[in-house]
Amino acid sequence: MKLTKKYLDTLNPERKREEIFFEYLKCKNDLRYCIETYFTVLSGTKRIPFILFPHQVDTLNAFEEFTNCISMKSRQMGLTTFTAAYLSTLVIFNNNHKCLIISKTLTDSKDFLKIVKDTLNDARANYPWLIPNYQKGYDNKESFILTTGSSVKASSASDDAGRGTPGLKTLIIDECAFIDRRSPGKMNEIWSAVSPALASTQGKTICISTPKGTSGWYHQTYTNAKQQGFHIIDAHWSIHPEYSKGTYQWIMDDNQEGGYLKWYNEIWPDKIFDKDTGNFIKVSKKSYPFVQDGKIRSPWYDLESKKLGPRLTKCELDCTFAGTGGEVIDTDVLRNLQTYAESCKYTNPYEKLAGIYRKYKLFEAYNPNHKYVIAADPATGDG
Repeated sequence: MKLTKKYLDTLNPERKREEIFFEYLKCKNDLRYCIETYFTVLSGTKRIPFILFPHQVDTLNAFEEFTNCISMKSRQMGLTTFTAAYLSTLVIFNNNHKCLIISKTLTDSKDFLKIVKDTLNDARANYPWLIPNYQKGYDNKESFILTTGSSVKASSASDDAGRGTPGLKTLIIDECAFIDRRSPGKMNEIWSAVSPALASTQGKTICISTPKGTSGWYHQTYTNAKQQGFHIIDAHWSIHPEYSKGTYQWIMDDNQEGGYLKWYNEIWPDKIFDKDTGNFIKVSKKSYPFVQDGKIRSPWYDLESKKLGPRLTKCELDCTFAGTGGEVIDTDVLRNLQTYAESCKYTNPYEKLAGIYRKYKLFEAYNPNHKYVIAADPATGDG
């Protein structure tokens, strides 16, 4: 039961303290419950309950399990907003927890910080027992400190960002691929400056970005994530429950004279929300102009790709490192293969075992009358 001010006012002091105590522990031990029960998110011009999408739940689990996370995301996946909510829980439930936000510019970092503050302020207004107050004189557009000693600071992508930040526990790097794009080598300098502070506290790093080119710290870290100690979070538009409605692909006939539509999600969206204009656009399946280029698409994807153009679509929607060339296999082919593989059903007879057995996937039972091929790529991908 949600502990509103109205409900708590009906309780005697002892019962009130008891209910707050147990609800606080519940929120602390179940961050998803805390976010979905007590946090709100801005939708258009009003705030609504923050109900997580499945990919945001997976992201929450990854943030909790792994020390370092790096994301590859399509635009408008809500990953930045969710990360701000997660950051809010860290400063609520921990004492002296120092957080640093780094983005392309100080303005971008301050915008991220504002999302955190808006989340805390709205929750505090309705559930003051949950959210600590700001320390007097330590609440501005670039940073804040709570009465628990936990703090969040916004910083630009300068050479010494994070340097000399004792006790740093959580680092958020927003749009890190674009930081390198603006100033080649900048992310290497930032990481060299801030990583010692994180190492001394066993702190956490969360990198959020869409891809941008085939060079720089983000590209190197993402493509060598395991060796660099990072866990990858993929947030492609096709896993979003709204954006993936009506996902289709035009399959060309062998004679190249016709084809047919293959459906990956037959749930059709009656309308699409255009986030840039704030308007809903009606779409009719009967008269829809399906794009017959062989790519996996959806009505939402078609709308966004028209606005972005081919080059930005590859980065902002397709989640590829396109832009500077060098791909051995076309990125659209790779994404289509991945989407197809994810649509195939499989079982795991070893799911109760530990280690690599948990990742075992059995799509079809072994047939001794068939011939099988094992393919392996021994290249390390580092040149």
